[in-house]
Amino acid sequence: MSHPRAGQPAEPGDLVDVAHLVTAYFADEPDPAEVDQQVAFGTSGHRGSALSRSFNEAHILATTQAICEYRATQGIDGPLFLGRDTHALSEPAWVSALEVLAANDVTVLVDSRDGYTPTPAVSHAILRANGGRTAGAGLADGIVVTSHTKSFNTPGLKAAHVITLREDDQEAIRGIPFEANHGYTGLGILAGTAAWRNSDLWLLTLRQRLDVLREDLADLLATHLPQARMRPLEATYLAWLDLRAYDVADPAAVGLEHGVMAAAGHDYHPGLDGHLRLNIATSADRLAEVVRRLGAALT
Repeated sequence: MSHPRAGQPAEPGDLVDVAHLVTAYFADEPDPAEVDQQVAFGTSGHRGSALSRSFNEAHILATTQAICEYRATQGIDGPLFLGRDTHALSEPAWVSALEVLAANDVTVLVDSRDGYTPTPAVSHAILRANGGRTAGAGLADGIVVTSHTKSFNTPGLKAAHVITLREDDQEAIRGIPFEANHGYTGLGILAGTAAWRNSDLWLLTLRQRLDVLREDLADLLATHLPQARMRPLEATYLAWLDLRAYDVADPAAVGLEHGVMAAAGHDYHPGLDGHLRLNIATSADRLAEVVRRLGAALT
């Protein structure tokens, strides 16, 4: 029998108390002697929660001051683009960072309409401001106060792929140093430029396809993992599944034993045992098989 909440939106009790979160951001002081409360960088920035004293104003003030000092040592004297998104603490942290930047006489540029400016928008603004330059006076850079999601990836610059069946081409690609292959590349820049200019129809088609996959996922969970809980996916292909009802601390590890590779929740933040992150950007048949296998593994 399906759980009555399978595939349904989160209830008020599931949601974070934003007022409490903001109060903790300003009021709670982290203890530098506690490892879990120190500034800690993930893939591309500091991550944490104000409620656990790992993302509080002290962290943002210190991190922003370090950025100012780094800019000075590197001779970066151009404007700094400061962005934020809809994450609950983006606005308070954005203000904290702005105060430090102003105190260091950094020229800060923000959205003229006081809108949200996630990483892709800030990255694009920096690239346009620098006009292809990587050295010299007036170079711009930026900071984004954002949730710890894939929004930190600059669209296109790291997302272009070369697929070839020719063995000599494959060997040449394998010989590219990891740093050059993994970082920003000329191919990525060309692909990114094309995406910015000519991708409207492609993006519309992609969004429609993801809408279908999100609906499919809700139906599949109701059938194979009826006790699973999932927040609605509004603009992503990464689904966070709360599987604690199945009393398994690491459902990703159990799923891997059944041929499903998903990301373990505890790899992203303490306290996410029993959670996993599932990428639904695949075919409908494969998504169905993934959820079926997860269901078999956990039930």
